[in-house]
Amino acid sequence: MNIEYTRQQLMMVFLRDKRRGYIIIGVVLFTLICSLVIHNIQNKKVRLLLTRKEGEVKKSALLNQINLSGKTIELYRDAFRPRDVFLVMGAVGDTAKSSGVKMVSIKPGEEEDKPLYYRQYFNMQLEAASYHAIGKFVSELESSKDTYFIDELEIKIKEKSPASGSAAAVDAKPVSDFTVNMILSIVVFRG
Repeated sequence: MNIEYTRQQLMMVFLRDKRRGYIIIGVVLFTLICSLVIHNIQNKKVRLLLTRKEGEVKKSALLNQINLSGKTIELYRDAFRPRDVFLVMGAVGDTAKSSGVKMVSIKPGEEEDKPLYYRQYFNMQLEAASYHAIGKFVSELESSKDTYFIDELEIKIKEKSPASGSAAAVDAKPVSDFTVNMILSIVVFRG
C-alpha cells in the first residue's frame, strides 16, 4: 500500500487541529530559545573561566619570578653582610701585607645612605715596589670572600736615587717606588 500525500493533504491534516499544531510549534520554539539562552550562559561562564585561568597563570609566573628574585637577593645579602669597620680595615691591611704592598694609611670615609643599603668608603694610601705588587693586591681584594669595590685608583711614581756616597751609586739606576691612592668601598644591606 503506497501512501502518498500531497502538499495540500498534509496541510489539511496539520490544520485540522490548529491548537495542537500551535502547541507543538510553541514547544519547539520555547525549547530552541531555552537552549540558546543556556548555551550563551555556558559560553560566558567558559570565557570567564578561561580569563581567570590566564590571570592565574600570569600570577603564578610572576610569583615564580619574585621567588627567584628573593633567592638572588638572599645570595647577595650573604655577600654584602654587615661588617665592622675595624675588621674591614684589618682584613685589607692583611691583604696588603700578603701581597707585598705597604699600607701607609687607611681611614674610614663618608657613608652613603640608601633606603635598602649603605655604602662605607675607605680612603687608603699605599706604597709598592712594583706594578706587580699593586696588581697582586688588587687581585687578592677581588678574589676575597668579602666583596670590595675599588671606586678610585691613582698610581704615582716616586723615584729615589741610590745613596750618593757608595760605589754602586755610579752604575746603579734609580729605584722606582709607587704611591697608590685608593678609595675602596663596601656595601651592606639593611635588615
